[in-house]
Amino acid sequence: MNDNDGAFIGLDIGGQSIKGLRLERDGAISRRAVQTTPASAGRESVLGVVRSVLADLLSPGKALAIGIGTPGGVDKSGRIARCPGVEGCERSRLRAQ
Repeated sequence: MNDNDGAFIGLDIGGQSIKGLRLERDGAISRRAVQTTPASAGRESVLGVVRSVLADLLSPGKALAIGIGTPGGVDKSGRIARCPGVEGCERSRLRAQ
């Protein structure tokens, strides 16, 4: 791999769906993914769908950065502060360790 390898991943966690895209360094969107949010199934189910969408977006190669949006925001510790409409996601850790 060289310095031009890798892309940027954007993920949107919502009450209806979890959507993502892969943005290449040249600005082209090379991949999109969307799955229904299991909003009432609890945290592990929701995070399982997040992992699945991310795996789909990462399959062509590495990510330089991943940005994640949530309905209620993320606190300074990297945990979801509030997550209206998605049962059990509060305090889930999103930031890489």
